[in-house]
Amino acid sequence: EQQPNTIPLYRYGAGSYSHFYTTNWAEIGTNAPGTVVNGWTMEGILGYVYGTKQPDTCPLYRYWKPGQHFYTVDPCEIGVVKPGSIGSHGFKSEGMVAYVLTTFKCETIACQ
Repeated sequence: EQQPNTIPLYRYGAGSYSHFYTTNWAEIGTNAPGTVVNGWTMEGILGYVYGTKQPDTCPLYRYWKPGQHFYTVDPCEIGVVKPGSIGSHGFKSEGMVAYVLTTFKCETIACQ
């Protein structure tokens, strides 16, 4: 059930193991389940997230390298958050997708 002030997080699939998550369905070009655009099938709404910082939420970051997307709330995993920056394992930051509820305080994450 959608909570107040939340927005949909859309899930798209391309094959068995490749998924793309976004709050902006226009990135792919459709929000109609089952529709295929540029090889991506709209699978539906994964859940609901926040578009702005709320209590107990952390940014969800999206990274890309050819053939793979990676999502995390821990900026230390890739080491960069500025869109366009290249971090660990060759992943390029695509910026923040949304804010998500977490069980820890993201402000306490300290990269080593």
